[in-house]
Amino acid sequence: MINDTRGSVAPKIGALALVLFMSACSSTAANDSKQNRVEPLDPAQAHFGKSYTDWASELWKWFYQMQMPSSGECVNPITDATGASCAFGQDPTSPVFFLTGDTGGTVVRTLCAVPTGKALLFPVVDFAGDNGGVPPADVMTPAQLHDGIQSQVDGVAVTDLTATVDGNPLDNMEQFKVNATEFSYTVPPEPNSYSCGGVQFSGLVDPSYQSGYYVLLPAFSLGAHQIRFSARDMLQPEDLVLDVTYDLSVL
Repeated sequence: MINDTRGSVAPKIGALALVLFMSACSSTAANDSKQNRVEPLDPAQAHFGKSYTDWASELWKWFYQMQMPSSGECVNPITDATGASCAFGQDPTSPVFFLTGDTGGTVVRTLCAVPTGKALLFPVVDFAGDNGGVPPADVMTPAQLHDGIQSQVDGVAVTDLTATVDGNPLDNMEQFKVNATEFSYTVPPEPNSYSCGGVQFSGLVDPSYQSGYYVLLPAFSLGAHQIRFSARDMLQPEDLVLDVTYDLSVL
């Protein structure tokens, strides 16, 4: 999920963003034997020419750089209740397919189709912040943005993070931590992800910072597969909990 509630403290587009991504797939896949279990790609190594950190930044760029349909319709994979929009804006030439979570609560997505041969990246929990679309009085320095995003990920208890792939739990969640990292993105002309959130903005955003816990999986075999991940963020109001299920179809 990318919960685009941004702002230094108060929720507004443009300073700090919380993103919690969670998911799961079909019960058929959950019955796969351990010998067929899918193991995450090594977080300490580069994959497809990029590190985990790089791919995490690419996920954020994918979301913020989405060009909405000329009709003005707002397509948002984060708030999509069915998963039918999961492929929107994805680069067909990229070796990695991005999954999102939700803005809070529980959601089950049954209509997400993933092309064969694509690795899958999801963040169990992540954060991003920048000054895109922020009123001048609320603009933060790069150091403030960096430190704010780092404090968010440092405040997450690893014991509050869970993830399963085809019914098999992932271990050692701490290995998937990505510390605050700088990146930039360019928001296309409206309608875009900002205007869909009620903020009139387009153009370059530099710097932006992201952090979180990200998992990169190798390409699944054809058919139904299960991914589920959940998180709790006690730094957010009302102890925010998210739980998202994807019933993925690899075609």
